[in-house]
Amino acid sequence: MKQKFLILLAMTLLPMSILAQESENTFEKVVDDIYYIFDKDYLTATVTGCYGEMAELVIPSTVDTEDVEGTPSYEQPETMTYKVTKINDEAFKNNDDLTTVTLGDNVEVIGEWAFRGCDGITSVTLGSRVWSIGEQAFAYCTNLATVNVNNALRSIGTQAFIGCSALTAFNFPQTVTTIGSSAFSNCKSLTTIRIPNNMTTLATGVFSDCTSLSSVTFPSNLRTIGNQAFARCSALTSSAIPESVTTIGELAFQGCTGFTTLTIPNNVVTIGGRAYMGCSGLTTINIGSSVTTIGENAFSGCKSLTAISIPDNVTTIGQYSFSYCDNLATVTIGTGLTDIKIGEGLDSDEQSPFIACPKLTTITVAEGNTKYDSRENCNAIIETATNKLIVGSGSAFIPESVTAIADNAFYNLNGLTKIIIPLSVQTVGLKAFEKTGLTLVNIDSKSTVIPDNAFTEVGSTASPCTLYAPVCYDFGTDTSGDYFNWKGGCFGLDGVTIALDGITMGTFYSSNPVDFNGIEDLKAYILVGVNTDEQYATIVPVKDAPAYTGLLLIGKPGVYPVPYGPSPSRYANMLKGTLEGYEPIPNHTDLVFDSETMNFRRPYTGDDVEAGKAYLPVDGFEGDSLSIKAVAEDSLEGDLNKDGEVNITDVTILVNRILGK
Repeated sequence: MKQKFLILLAMTLLPMSILAQESENTFEKVVDDIYYIFDKDYLTATVTGCYGEMAELVIPSTVDTEDVEGTPSYEQPETMTYKVTKINDEAFKNNDDLTTVTLGDNVEVIGEWAFRGCDGITSVTLGSRVWSIGEQAFAYCTNLATVNVNNALRSIGTQAFIGCSALTAFNFPQTVTTIGSSAFSNCKSLTTIRIPNNMTTLATGVFSDCTSLSSVTFPSNLRTIGNQAFARCSALTSSAIPESVTTIGELAFQGCTGFTTLTIPNNVVTIGGRAYMGCSGLTTINIGSSVTTIGENAFSGCKSLTAISIPDNVTTIGQYSFSYCDNLATVTIGTGLTDIKIGEGLDSDEQSPFIACPKLTTITVAEGNTKYDSRENCNAIIETATNKLIVGSGSAFIPESVTAIADNAFYNLNGLTKIIIPLSVQTVGLKAFEKTGLTLVNIDSKSTVIPDNAFTEVGSTASPCTLYAPVCYDFGTDTSGDYFNWKGGCFGLDGVTIALDGITMGTFYSSNPVDFNGIEDLKAYILVGVNTDEQYATIVPVKDAPAYTGLLLIGKPGVYPVPYGPSPSRYANMLKGTLEGYEPIPNHTDLVFDSETMNFRRPYTGDDVEAGKAYLPVDGFEGDSLSIKAVAEDSLEGDLNKDGEVNITDVTILVNRILGK
C-alpha cells in the first residue's frame, strides 16, 4: 500500500506544486488522511484525494489547519478555519477501497471524474449546498445503489452516473435545470424517475439503456426529448408525453419494446429518425395534428403494428420509416403528403418507407392528394405525375395507366400471389417482386424492361411460379432453375391471365383462341348480331372463343388463368379487337362497350380504345348508344323476365344467374 500511496502522491503533488508556485495564497496539506488545497484569500479548501485505505469517506464542512509553509520560522503559525467547497477533478478516481461517501454541507461542486470507477461505493450523501455534479463524477460506480440528494442541486454533468448499474432511484429536486448527455445511461436497476419541473430539454441519451425503467413522469414545460433519451428502455410500457413537447429526437425511444399504444402530442412538429425503431410491442399509433415530418426508420421494426393512418398535416415520410413492420396490413395516406423519401439499399436500389412489410394488403391515398394516388382502388401508391408505382401491397393490381414500377415496390409481400404487368408498363425496378408469394405472373408486353433480379427468390423447384410472357420474351437469367414454370417461348404461349379487378364485367380480346371450359366464376359472351332498327346487340355464351374475337366477360372480380385452345368458327362475331390500340374515326359509327351501363356507346372526343380492348363497328346506326340483348343458353328470345322486351333488366337477370344469385 505504501508504494501505491507514493505513486498517487507523486501524481497528485505535481499539479498542486505548479499551482502553489503560481499563487502564493494557496498551499497543500493532508488533514486526517485527506489531501486539500487551501486558499487563504477565500478561506476555502478543495479535496484532491486521500491517504491510505479508507472505506468510509466523510468530507467535513470545515477544516482547521495551520499554514506552516507560509509562516516565517520566527512566528507562530496561525490556525484558520477553511470551508470545504469542492471535490477536485479525478480526486478519488478508481479508488477501490471506498464504500460510502458523505459530503459536508459546505461542499458545492463535485469535479469531473471525481469518483469515476469507484466500484466499491454503495451509497453517497450529498451536502446541503451541492449544486453541481461534474462530468462522469460517479461514472461506472457499479455498486452505487443510493444517492441522497439535497434541495440545492441545479446541474448534473454529462455521463455523471453512467454505468451505475445498481442505482435503483434518484429523487431529482425541483431546483435541477440541467441534466447532461447520458447522465444516467445504462443504470440498469433504475425503475422510476420524476423529471423536475424546470427541465425544458432532455439531453442526448440521458436515460438510455435503463432496462428496468418502467415509469417516467414528465414535467409540463418540457419542449424537447433529445436523441436516444430513452433508447432501449425495454421496461417502459407507455410514453405519456406532455402536450408542451415540440420535438422528439432521433432514436428517442428506440427499442422500447414494452410500448403498446403511442400518442404523439399535437404540438410535435418532427418525429426524429429511428425515434421508435424496434418498438416491437407497439400496436397503435396516433399522430398529432402538427406533425409534418416522420423521420427515416422512425417506426421501422414495429412488428406488432397492424395499421397506420398518416394524417393530412404530414408532408414528409422518411426512408424506411415503416419498414420491417411484420404485421402491418393497412396504410392510409392523407391529402398533405407530398414527399415520400425513397432510400438506397446496400445494392443502390431504391427502397420505400414500407419495404419488407409482408402482410401489407390495403393501401389508400386520399383523393385530395396532389402528389400521390391509389387510382382504381389498386391498393398501391402511385406517383401521379410520373405514373410510377412506388409502393405495392399483397392485394394490389397494376392499373393500365402505370408506366413504371419502382425498385422493391412489392418486396417480401407474402400475400401477393398473382400479378399482371399490363402493356403500359415500360420498366420494372430492381428486386421489384423479390421474396413475394407469387404463384402466377403475366407480362403483357415483350418491350417491358425487366431486370434479371426482379423476381429473385420467387418460387422453388418444389413449387415453381407460373410465368406467362410474350413470344420470345428476353427475360434474363432468373427464369432458369427454381423460379418459374415457363409458359412462353418461341412457339407461342400456353394461355393468358384475365383480370376482373373490382368489377363484374368487361371486354377482352386475344390474338389466340381461348378455352373457357372448366373456368369457374367467369363467363364469356360473343356478339352474334346487331338490330339497328330496335337498337340492340345480341350476345350468347361461348366456351371456345376464336382468335381475334372480342368477348364480353361477366363474373366475380378476380384473376383467371385461361388456357389457349381450339378455334371453332361457327360464330358470326361482329366485335373487333386491337393489340395496338384503336383511335375511332370522327363521325364514324364505331361504338365502345361501357361496363357501367352495359351499353355500347359512341367514343368521346379523344377517347381511344386501349390495346387489348374490343369495339363494335356498326354500319347505318344513327343513335347515341346500343343496348345489349342477352340470349341465354335456355332462351333464344332473351326476354328473361317475360315483360315483352329485351333490355338492361334482362342482362341483370342473366348476370345474377351466372353469378349464382
